[in-house]
Amino acid sequence: MLNRDFATVAEPTPDLYPEALRPQIDELNERVYRTINNGVYRCGFARTQLAYDEAFDAMFDTLEMLEGRLGTRRYLVGDTHTLADWHLFPTLVRFDTAYYGAFKCNKRRIQDSPNLWHYLRDLYAIPVSPAPSTSTSTAAATTPRARTETPTASSRWRRGSRCSRRRRVVREHAQTLFERSGQ
Repeated sequence: MLNRDFATVAEPTPDLYPEALRPQIDELNERVYRTINNGVYRCGFARTQLAYDEAFDAMFDTLEMLEGRLGTRRYLVGDTHTLADWHLFPTLVRFDTAYYGAFKCNKRRIQDSPNLWHYLRDLYAIPVSPAPSTSTSTAAATTPRARTETPTASSRWRRGSRCSRRRRVVREHAQTLFERSGQ
């Protein structure tokens, strides 16, 4: 939707959901969500050993399928990054740091899967789109609204600091892992 509906008012962006690849992207996204993105939580919050084993096996079966798939191509679907790649990215980037230990998804780290590890590093290195130019028409839309109340110290802590610290820690850990791998 963002690629076509806002094309007349926004800077051009890569088409992450090309028409020709949509069936493949949708099929892969459904499996990735069910077995990996949601699978880590199904493992972490399983109430029975059977539920944990089912989620664990499904997750690592899909990770092994993706490892094999990425052995023959750079991206999951097509010749460039697509929505399928970006749906998988958040879970992969947090996997070794958070899910491997805390959620007991500990059969193998992403760092121990060479194709997934290189793929994750490739996605991590893709530059973010530049900020939109600030013209008079977009300046009003990007100006933050005035606060109607003054936040207390505790509400600022709840809203920003803790989440910011988590993101910073995950980002620093990912950077450390990338540096240790030699590149």
